[in-house]
Amino acid sequence: MITEKTVRKIALSFPEAEEKDHFGEPSFRVRNKIFLTIYRKDNLATVKLPLDYQKMLAENEPDIFFIGGWAHQGWTRIRMKNIGKDHFQHVVTASWKNVAPKRVVKAFEEDQA
Repeated sequence: MITEKTVRKIALSFPEAEEKDHFGEPSFRVRNKIFLTIYRKDNLATVKLPLDYQKMLAENEPDIFFIGGWAHQGWTRIRMKNIGKDHFQHVVTASWKNVAPKRVVKAFEEDQA
């Protein structure tokens, strides 16, 4: 299980990440593009993934990942009670890379190497 505090810490660890309100829920953005939103009432998070990755996760781990509205754009829902911190970190990294500018991603990857 991952907590909202841990979600926030992970999301804000990426370059240029910032938190902003999204219809009353916390969203995390890079250059004003959302890569993660928390839905507190439902204990869900939503990330924007490449479609092939989204499909693979939803098919292989349906207890954690599922798709709903806006799935055609890569929006993938995560049951926060069913995911561990490392797995969540990996998925959020993929989401951030999916929406961040290429040069920002490149600099991030070079720093991680």
